[in-house]
Amino acid sequence: MNNKELAFTKISNDRKFIIDCYTEMLSRINENEVVALINNTLHHAKIEENELADEKIIQALSIYFQLMTLVEENAATQYRRKLEDHDTITTMRGSWAEAFNLWKNASISEDEMLEAISKTHIIPVITAHPTEAKRITVIEIHRELYLLLVQKENTAFSKIEQTVIKENIINLLERWWRTGEIYLEKPDVKDERSNVLHYLSKVFPTVLKNTDNHLKSSWIALGLNPTKIKNPDLFPIINFGSWVGGDRDGHPFVTASVTKETLLLHRTSALALLHAELVNLAKKLSVSAITNPVPFELTEAIKIKALALGESGKKAI
Repeated sequence: MNNKELAFTKISNDRKFIIDCYTEMLSRINENEVVALINNTLHHAKIEENELADEKIIQALSIYFQLMTLVEENAATQYRRKLEDHDTITTMRGSWAEAFNLWKNASISEDEMLEAISKTHIIPVITAHPTEAKRITVIEIHRELYLLLVQKENTAFSKIEQTVIKENIINLLERWWRTGEIYLEKPDVKDERSNVLHYLSKVFPTVLKNTDNHLKSSWIALGLNPTKIKNPDLFPIINFGSWVGGDRDGHPFVTASVTKETLLLHRTSALALLHAELVNLAKKLSVSAITNPVPFELTEAIKIKALALGESGKKAI
């Protein structure tokens, strides 16, 4: 089989696996009619007789279709990874590898490439979608489930470990089933703002790290000088904008106080992210001067920061 045939086979196998988990979960909580609906064995007449409430039918099919989407997204990610393992990496449209390959063939120097990269400035702007009614709790469940599907890709896991993963998926699906998936009332500005902050604080930081890693690994894979791609100051600048809570061109519920509150929430979330990263960095920088000298750059940086912070800096040290 070629890569595309393998990808379609994978989708089929993963689809069967996740639906088996879904129906297993429903069977355990005695939702047998829903299982029958998912397995296409429930007669339409029974549906019309309201043996299953409309809300339950909608919920069952909604989760079903969302599971199919997760399976397809995971398959697409795994397919892309297989391409990155082969010489076809430069054929991936829009990738850094494709750009570097084109530049190399055009005899553009590495310094010129780095200059072009450093001048790249991207500003994705987020807006509230009028049909986005999914609760943050459910979005986080989606993320957990996707990560479990990725974890399942590890062929080195034993049968016992694979069984544990399957059980975790079944338990997560039950939590999803028992969670009210959508807002019962139309989301207001605060709901929309919470949704945006979820992505800004939980999703995008990981995505940005992956983007930087993809840039560096593509540079090295194309045989370019690895020492030149170590300086993060040369990476593209990515900022994020948001309309939510600041849309002042006629939105009746976005007032000056709402915008002020939104900016403060964004600032607080950004500082919390930085604080968490600094704490994580402090845990990892367990440098000891007993057997090896501490790098000069680190000791100088500590002195400068301590001086700038005054008494707080002395206390921290």
